[in-house]
Amino acid sequence: MKTSSMNGSKYFVLFIDDLTRMCWVYFLKSKLNVLSTFKDFKIFAENQSDCKLKVLRTDNGGEYVSNEFNDFCRDSGILHQLTVPRTPQQNGVCERRNQTVLEMARCMLFEKHLPKLFWAEAVATAVYLLNRSKLDERAWRGIFVGYSSQSKGYRIYNLESKMIVVSRDVIFYEDSYWNWEKNDVQKHELRLIPEELVISKDAANGETSDWFDVAGTTDADEISAIEKSGTWFLTNLPSGKHAIGVKWVYRTKFNPDGTIFKHKVRLVVKGYAQIGGVDYDDSFAPVARLDTIRLLIVIASQLGWNVFHLDVKSAFLNGELEEDKQQVVAQSTAEAEYIPAANQAIWLRNLLSDLGFKQESATVLLCDNKSAIVIAENHVQHGRTKHINVKFHAIHEAEKNSMIKMEFCSSEMQVADLMTKALSRNRMLFLKHELGITNINLKVEC
Repeated sequence: MKTSSMNGSKYFVLFIDDLTRMCWVYFLKSKLNVLSTFKDFKIFAENQSDCKLKVLRTDNGGEYVSNEFNDFCRDSGILHQLTVPRTPQQNGVCERRNQTVLEMARCMLFEKHLPKLFWAEAVATAVYLLNRSKLDERAWRGIFVGYSSQSKGYRIYNLESKMIVVSRDVIFYEDSYWNWEKNDVQKHELRLIPEELVISKDAANGETSDWFDVAGTTDADEISAIEKSGTWFLTNLPSGKHAIGVKWVYRTKFNPDGTIFKHKVRLVVKGYAQIGGVDYDDSFAPVARLDTIRLLIVIASQLGWNVFHLDVKSAFLNGELEEDKQQVVAQSTAEAEYIPAANQAIWLRNLLSDLGFKQESATVLLCDNKSAIVIAENHVQHGRTKHINVKFHAIHEAEKNSMIKMEFCSSEMQVADLMTKALSRNRMLFLKHELGITNINLKVEC
């Protein structure tokens, strides 16, 4: 570390048990202290575990390949394994744990605005927390029977030792209880009243009314709004189809002072009744398309508009309904690029026109696939394109009417590759420059 700790340490070394992943951290003022620290750890670990240290795996750091270190390992009967130079993946357990410990330490220092002087304390805390997660599996089950009058702890009946012990490291499972007949943990069958079913109408003066009277009114309002917007209409169930149930979800919204603001009701589909491979991916709640939201934000940023986040009642914007069968199957990369790009451009032009921003000139689509351009310009259907649904050839008309214009762009200048392909470093930096992306470097160190 560039900054010395409170006791003058500038390094730390981790010893990790390859079986349990338990780790021990030691802080060093110099790398020359690694050997003496390892000797101390060896004595401690062997004494605590009643096991002999047999294998040590390290990288090729000078502190590990010195004659003194090798002599000690040989005299102690320890097999010293070294990784191949420039292959840290061969010591992946230690490398990952080092990274985890450092990231945790940085987060703790940053969160509490502590100076880097406390990096050693943060590292020690990170190691303690990681080790504690490993010890959780050794926890024993017990029953909470009260509080200790002599110390700040809980009185727990240990189901294994049949004794009452006092402990403060306890995790409570309030939704469970111990079944003495089955000698096992059982879940409570609780029937909780959710927040949506609060029946209080005016908590300030104590007046109450039946929530379902309120719900009946809101249900009628919601149905009226849905019917007015023409979102759906009643029809007979098609043959071979199954109906998916719906339910009303009630919610009470509160003011900052805790008083009731309004009762809200929403009609939702029971999505868990949908079947994978049949209708699991179907959407029955039309909402605003993200494309629309992004476009509005772009326009607002360019024109300096103020953007407000509103809660619109019964908003059904640009809902898309999936048809029973996919009528377009692109069987080549040319068609896969030709169909969605052109349709997206036409949709954006229409949306901008609805917003009062009509474009006079054609929207230019840069494409590095010449076959896609030929398909767009050639209105004659032939063998390669006859499987494409006829309605998508309206794109030809859009090209003819100067709504869109497809131009060839060499692959070297296709900046979209930055979002879709795995690139070399030089290629990535070049495309970032073409897009005007700038790096913001934030120095983070312990």
